[in-house]
Amino acid sequence: MAAVARYLCCIVTATNVVVTRPIAAEFGIEHLLGIERDTDDGTPGGRFTGLSQVAGTRGWPVMKLF
Repeated sequence: MAAVARYLCCIVTATNVVVTRPIAAEFGIEHLLGIERDTDDGTPGGRFTGLSQVAGTRGWPVMKLF
């Protein structure tokens, strides 16, 4: 009988993925959700990506909080 994967293992963090990606790799965890810096033509900007997209789909007033 073949083994069936029943669980998805992932890391969800408010830490930058630059820090957490090597940790996830060390533990063999393929799925990582963290923050990333926004870029304009390859130059890092001041905003983080991801949060506003999630907030927009959920209707959360995130921009009022930050």
